[in-house]
Amino acid sequence: MAIRSHHPPRSDGSAMVELMVALVSIVALFAGLVQMVSLSSARHRTQYQARSEAGAASLDDIGGGGAQLSDAEYIEDWETGNDERRHTRDDLTTSGDTFPFELQIVAPTSPDEAGWDIIEQAPGDQFSMLLGAFNPAPLFGIVEGEADEEVPLLPAVQSLLYDAESIEVESRVWMTWTRGIY
Repeated sequence: MAIRSHHPPRSDGSAMVELMVALVSIVALFAGLVQMVSLSSARHRTQYQARSEAGAASLDDIGGGGAQLSDAEYIEDWETGNDERRHTRDDLTTSGDTFPFELQIVAPTSPDEAGWDIIEQAPGDQFSMLLGAFNPAPLFGIVEGEADEEVPLLPAVQSLLYDAESIEVESRVWMTWTRGIY
């Protein structure tokens, strides 16, 4: 009778490989989490800076204090980009046709053509500027604030997740110009 010994199959080093794979995964997850926190902080800082800039401009006198009315585009619709989310950076805008705006909103301000002469003579007339405006958006009294920040990527994130040195975080905010009423 022969004696047989059962030896498990040779698995020298497989535990070490599994440990290394697990460590790399943990490092990638931790570095990704830390990077997301820094990107989120940068987003909050740029939003605050942009809101502060727009807020100061909204209370300022146009021209005298440096505030400028926004040259925002009159947009009719958005075409969703590759990320299939509306109102993101990769979307395309369709310029709006101002004729419906003029026909449905501006024109009813006056009961007839002669009424526009009276409106134009009124102090602080803002309606006659909208009549026939190619792009009425700048006439709406909107001021803009912008801020951006470069966020450097952690070395672990660069080598394991995203091959770039930094990510730029941008914020744009629009507010109503209050014409210095406060």
